[in-house]
Amino acid sequence: MTTPRKPSRSGSSAARRKAALANSGRQATAETHGSNLRAVWLAFAIAGIGYLVLSQQQPAGWGVPLWASLALLLIPALAGLALNRMQATNRPPKQMFFGGMKGVGWAMFFYSSITLIVLANRVGGAGSGGEEFLAGLLTAIVFTIVAGSVAGLTNVLLSGMLPRRSDDGPAS
Repeated sequence: MTTPRKPSRSGSSAARRKAALANSGRQATAETHGSNLRAVWLAFAIAGIGYLVLSQQQPAGWGVPLWASLALLLIPALAGLALNRMQATNRPPKQMFFGGMKGVGWAMFFYSSITLIVLANRVGGAGSGGEEFLAGLLTAIVFTIVAGSVAGLTNVLLSGMLPRRSDDGPAS
C-alpha cells in the first residue's frame, strides 16, 4: 500500500517568492518616494531659513544687486545642492527639476509675498487695492519661477556633474 503523496509545494513557494519580489519592489518604490519627498522638504527648509536670514536686512542696506543675487541665485542653488544630495539617484531629470521648483519655489513665494505685504503696509498708499494686489502677485510669481528654476536646474546639472555612489563603499 502506497501512501498518498502530498502535492509538491514548489509551485506555491515559487509564487511566494514572486510575490515577495513584487512587494520588495513596491517597498523600494515607497522608500524612494519617501526619500524624494524628504529631499523636497529639506530644500524648502533650507530656502526658508535662507530667506528668513535675508529678510533681516532690507535691500537698501545691502544694495539691490547683492540682495538679488542672494535671493535669486545663492539661496536657491544651495537648496538645489541639498536636494540633489538627498534625493534618490535614479530620478528622471524632469522630476528633479520640478522637485527643486516645488521646494524652493514655495519658499520664495511665501518670502516675496510676506515682504511685499510688509512693504505695502510701511508705505501705506491711497492707491487702488486691486492694482496693488495684482502687481504684488505678479512680482511674487516671477520671483517664484526664477528662484525655483535656479534650484531645479542646479539639481539637474549637479546630478550629471557629480554622480553619487549607489553603495556604501568598502567595509572598514
